[in-house]
Amino acid sequence: DGADGAEQPFRAEGTGAITRVQQSHRTLIATGTAEGLGDWALILDIKLNGDGTSSARGTLDFGADDVIRGVAETVTTTFPDGRRGQSGSFTIEGGKGTFKDASGGGSFAAVLVGTDPETLEILFDGVILV
Repeated sequence: DGADGAEQPFRAEGTGAITRVQQSHRTLIATGTAEGLGDWALILDIKLNGDGTSSARGTLDFGADDVIRGVAETVTTTFPDGRRGQSGSFTIEGGKGTFKDASGGGSFAAVLVGTDPETLEILFDGVILV
């Protein structure tokens, strides 16, 4: 039960690509590693809102039926180094297996590093309670 767990840092980094573009919707497929939790695969369904913001819902799959579900809210950003992308926040909304009752959240960034296909560096930086 999430109420019995201790809040711990949650930092996940990876890379991915936009695999589907349909009007204002995008699908991002990414892989990476989360400190202390191991390798993950991300599927993120993104809705562009037309005002420079986006809303996304997706899963981080750690294998062995351990999955985190969550949402992100972002805005188009130019980062200090001049690269562009999206930055905002993420919220953990439970999942499966180890993460069934997980909660938490923090900052989210997706930095554009390539085009054709659109390639992004992904960073989740916050806390998780399991």
